[in-house]
Amino acid sequence: MTNLYEFKSDDRFKKLSANLVSLVEKLDTVLHNKGYLYKGEWRNDEEPGGKVFIFEVERRKGRRKNLITLRPQQSFLKVEVYWGQYDKHYFNVCSVDDLPDKLLDEIDEMYKMIAY
Repeated sequence: MTNLYEFKSDDRFKKLSANLVSLVEKLDTVLHNKGYLYKGEWRNDEEPGGKVFIFEVERRKGRRKNLITLRPQQSFLKVEVYWGQYDKHYFNVCSVDDLPDKLLDEIDEMYKMIAY
C-alpha cells in the first residue's frame, strides 16, 4: 500500500478490532508481495465492524481504479470484487491463515485489467 502509514494512522483504522487489523495487514502483505501499487481510501459507508474502505489502484487517467472494497463486519472482513452493477463477488475472510484462493485469483484478474 503506497499510503500505508497515513492509512493506519487514521482514527477509522484505529477503531477496527484487532482481528480486522490483522486481516487487513495480511491482505496488504500478500498484495504488496505481488508488487501491486495501490492505496487505501476510506469511504463514508458504515458496516457493523467500522467504516468501509477500498484499495484503489494508481492508474492511467480514464480507467477504473477500485481494486476491492473492504467491508468490516464484527468478526470478519467482507471483501467485494466489483465486476459490474449486477456482478459483485463477496468473500468472507475470517482468519489470516485462510485467505480464499478464489479471492486472490479475482484480485489478480482485476488488477491486470485496471492497472495496465
